[in-house]
Amino acid sequence: QMTHWHRMGYVIDVAVNMSARLLNDHRIVSLVAEALQQRHVAPSSLILEVTENAMMSDPATAMAVINAISDLGVRISIDDFGTGYSSLSYLKRLPIDELKIDQSFVKNMDTDKNDAAIVMSVIDLGHNLGFKVVAEGVERKEPMRMLRDLGCDTAQGYHISRPMPTAAVAGWLAGPGTLANYV
Repeated sequence: QMTHWHRMGYVIDVAVNMSARLLNDHRIVSLVAEALQQRHVAPSSLILEVTENAMMSDPATAMAVINAISDLGVRISIDDFGTGYSSLSYLKRLPIDELKIDQSFVKNMDTDKNDAAIVMSVIDLGHNLGFKVVAEGVERKEPMRMLRDLGCDTAQGYHISRPMPTAAVAGWLAGPGTLANYV
C-alpha cells in the first residue's frame, strides 16, 4: 500500500504495531528487510510500534530484534508510552525514534491538570532525548490546540479522522483543507 501511495505522490509514513511474539523472533528482521526491498519502500517510511509491555517477556531478545530492525533504517516507536512497566532506562538503550503518548493522558488533558502535566512532561522528555512525540486519542479541538502549543510533533485520533479503509486514504489526503483545519 505504501508503494501505491508513493506512486500517487503521497509520501507518507506507515506505522505498524509489532506483537510481543514477533519481538521475540529473530526471523522478523529478514522478513521486514525482504518486504521493504521487494516493494521498493524506503525503510525510514516504515515505523514499527512496540509497547513497553511487549518487551517484557524476553527483554534481551526483544532488544536484539529492535536493534536489528533499526539497523535496517526502520523507525521504532514506543506505543502507549506511560502505561507499561518498563524502566526509563529503555529510552536511552533502545534505538527509539518516537514516543506515542497514550490516549488515557491525552483525551482529557484540557480538563485534568494531572493529565496535562504528564503530557507536557512526556513531550519535553521525548524532545530532550531527540525523539519525535505523537499524541494518541485526540478526539476534540481543545486537546489538539494544547498539543500544538506544547510542541507535540504529531497527533492522531477521531478529531483528525475516523479509521478508514486504505482505498479511502488517498481521497482524504486530496480532499479540501489541510491538517491546520483541525487545530
